[in-house]
Formats: sequence, structure tokens, C-alpha cells
Amino acid sequence: MRRRIAQVVLGLYWTVCGALMALNPPPSGFRRSAALPVVGWLVIAVSLYMAGKAVAMRDPSTLSSGRPPRHARGEPMKLGDSLKLIAAAVLGPLAGGWAIWWGITAGYVSMVGLGLAVLPLAVAGVPLLIAAVRS
Repeated sequence: MRRRIAQVVLGLYWTVCGALMALNPPPSGFRRSAALPVVGWLVIAVSLYMAGKAVAMRDPSTLSSGRPPRHARGEPMKLGDSLKLIAAAVLGPLAGGWAIWWGITAGYVSMVGLGLAVLPLAVAGVPLLIAAVRS
């Protein structure tokens, strides 16, 4: 039940972040700044799907079949994968914080939305980071 509530809350949070990206003007100084509203609309669509799917789940026993996931390798992470994960765990929150800071100081609400959307990804990667450090 907690997991379902967390998915709904995260989906609604990302919907707000996507709306900030999609419905506000992007910064004019970037070459590809016109892509930010498109990214915002994609974030809105995916987050509403995620929240709707969490609400529509009926039986929690259907979530796991007891078998390992199809994408699981069953082997420990390689050193290169661990280093990439550690770099992403450090650089992700820094990039999100920079986007929030720049958005606030320059008045770009769309960049604030982008920065706020990045921060939960860093939190979600903490269990993977702990597993990578342990192995």
C-alpha cells in the first residue's frame, strides 16, 4: 500500500514539474532550448500514466511472480557500471540544484521544473548506489 501511495505522489509531483517545463518559456541562451517544453509534455504523460497505473493496481500479489526480473543479470555490477552510478549519484543532484538555482536567479520557471524533476531520480538511485559500494 505504501508503495502504491508513493508512486501516486511521485507521479503527481512529476506532473507538476512537467507542467512547469511545458507551460513556461524555455531559456533563450541554449541551442536546443525549444526541446524543454516537449520534455515537459513527455514528463506529464509518463507521470500521469505512472500515477494512474498505481491507482488501478488491484491485487498486490500480481506484482511479483517470485522469479527474478527478465532484465536481471544475476551477477554483481562491473566496476565501470559502479563508477557510472557513483558519478550519476554525485552529478545528478548537482545538476538539479544548478538548474533550480539558475532558474530562480534568471527567472526561468521551466528550469526550476527541470531541476525539481531531477532530484527524486537521485534519491531513487540511493539503494543501487549502496549495493554498488558493497559489492
